[in-house]
Amino acid sequence: MFTLGEIHEHLLINGIDKSYTHWIFHGESLAKSNEKPSSSTFDDQSDDEYPRMEELVNDAFRNIGEHADTLMDDLRNENCHEDLDAERYKALFDDARQSLYPSCPRELIKLSVTVELYSLKARNGWSDNSFNDLLQLVKKLLPVENTLPVSTYQAKKMINSLGMTYETIHACPNDCIIYWKEYKDRQNCPTCHTSRWRSDYLAKKKGVRVPSKVLRYFPLAPRLQRLYSVPWIAEQMTWHSQPKEYSGVMRHPSDSSSWMVINNKWPSFAEEFRNVRLGLATDGFNPFGHLSSAYSCWPVIIVPYNLPPSMCMKREFSMLTVLIPGPKGPSKDIDVYLQPLIDELKNLWLNGVTTYDSHLKTIFNLKAILMWGIHDFPAYGSLSGCVTHAQYACPVCAEGTVAERLKSGKKYSYQGHRRFLPINHVFRTQKAAFNNKVEEGRPSHRLSGSEVEAKVIGIQMDIGKSKGKKRKSYGDDSTGNITAWYKRSILFDLPYWKELPVRHNLDVMHVVKNVGDHLLSTILEVKDKTKDDISACEDLKKMNIMKDLWLKEADGKTIKPKAPFTLSCKEK
Repeated sequence: MFTLGEIHEHLLINGIDKSYTHWIFHGESLAKSNEKPSSSTFDDQSDDEYPRMEELVNDAFRNIGEHADTLMDDLRNENCHEDLDAERYKALFDDARQSLYPSCPRELIKLSVTVELYSLKARNGWSDNSFNDLLQLVKKLLPVENTLPVSTYQAKKMINSLGMTYETIHACPNDCIIYWKEYKDRQNCPTCHTSRWRSDYLAKKKGVRVPSKVLRYFPLAPRLQRLYSVPWIAEQMTWHSQPKEYSGVMRHPSDSSSWMVINNKWPSFAEEFRNVRLGLATDGFNPFGHLSSAYSCWPVIIVPYNLPPSMCMKREFSMLTVLIPGPKGPSKDIDVYLQPLIDELKNLWLNGVTTYDSHLKTIFNLKAILMWGIHDFPAYGSLSGCVTHAQYACPVCAEGTVAERLKSGKKYSYQGHRRFLPINHVFRTQKAAFNNKVEEGRPSHRLSGSEVEAKVIGIQMDIGKSKGKKRKSYGDDSTGNITAWYKRSILFDLPYWKELPVRHNLDVMHVVKNVGDHLLSTILEVKDKTKDDISACEDLKKMNIMKDLWLKEADGKTIKPKAPFTLSCKEK
């Protein structure tokens, strides 16, 4: 007789008799025996329960072993992609079969436990020393012959076998360059001449050269390949190509006009429904969680839109690709740090990467396209190179923005919004309700990507944040005129970027919050937060509008009349 633990270990090592497939003879229904994980199953589970890292690891390792022979048959029969190097992949799968498959169950258990423990370390913020103590304690509780790692270093080395590695790239502390490609071996920044290495107490204490700033880049292609290494995820990656009933409401990016434009402009890309469409999001945050600490770290997140709505926005499928360190945000110099990502995105579009589909059990050439970016308004300006403040604050109107500088409020007022109304709209003729003028203007022409690139092609921006260096807020075109762009965005290096109808989207969270706060504070007349203050009344007088809201003098005192929209206690 065997114990349950021994039976479990034997099943892991030897598997179940493959000739026995009639599960319904034990009372299970046929529908249940063929059941596969679905997006609804995924959505019903909590983030902490499913998908567990252990299950993803199991699927990844199991597929390498189970399908190695099938892949080799495809290689021999020349049924794979015509560009596939058969000898190279023969060696690849031979190595995978020899190093992973024969000892897969025992190695898998060790790796799964290590991944689970390390994920606990990351979620709870354990230090390396505390994690070392935990590993040593768990190792004592396991049988003597266990091979669990005893240190954080060994655990990281083991997890690296999953391909979840990243590249460290040194950067100039003034954001001038990254020491990459032609600058890889330089010891000083060619722009600001700052040393690549720190010379403070920390560097002297460690006794080694410590880089001043380090960019961490997480390669994108291996992570896209990993999505197709798990059968049920690989199946969901083709969800967008399945027939769906369209109700006229955009519930997913596949319902958008941008998706259709990509299908029409690049039909060869759209024909391979496993090709991936991506979205990019970035913003700064304070990793230390202290309001008094002015530290800004910028992650760049990539999201695959092939997955259904219940999955594509899950945390498990949001891919961190670039982690830009602080203490100051990159601001206009963010293009310096996006170079590795843009380089890989270009390669994924032009050449692709050979990938194994574990659901269809075929090899295909995976390509990817970046559909758009999603940012708040300041990050919009940093990514697009468009001015998002002062006179040309509107990215759509650009140089056609109607703005007026308020002399008392020291801010810009944008009063040209009525020109976007229909030509016969009643608001166009209501002078007293607005600025005492009849609106006869027309909406600004929305520039295409090609038109924007033509405007920014000659603009040169000084990069870096050297001390005492003051950069221009606007750009100058070839004729010397001020333009609403201050740089050519690195995103235009992508061959398809200028052809996309929508290149940037606004994350409206900050917009809604700020507008809502200002409206409520003004309506409730919250002290020091209302926008209906004395300077606003003075500006109304200087603009010669809304006379009933001008400041009044009575008994030697200045009285600010209450606006009709203000909520206040009823006077007795």
